[in-house]
Amino acid sequence: QKAFINYYNANIHFVNRTLRKNHRKTFAYLILGFIFVAVAYILNNYPVTLAFDVIKEGLFIGGWVFLWEAISLIFFVSSEARQQRRQFKRFANTTIKFEYIE
Repeated sequence: QKAFINYYNANIHFVNRTLRKNHRKTFAYLILGFIFVAVAYILNNYPVTLAFDVIKEGLFIGGWVFLWEAISLIFFVSSEARQQRRQFKRFANTTIKFEYIE
């Protein structure tokens, strides 16, 4: 019984570590996304040249991609990990009985 509990507690630990890593990535992506979009918005006030316009649009697109990745991590990837953690907790707290049948 202890082996099963230890196994599921170890899986809970690994899922928690993955969730912490996802939270750090989400925070970094949000910061980078907002910085890229803010810089691109500030660059709207400068005169338009082809190279400058390409850089500005690249910053807008990059910022939105970073923001979408943060949203994806929060709602899709992390939700699967949280569901898996709930399942492992349920398994770790289950009473196990062994019956020998002859």
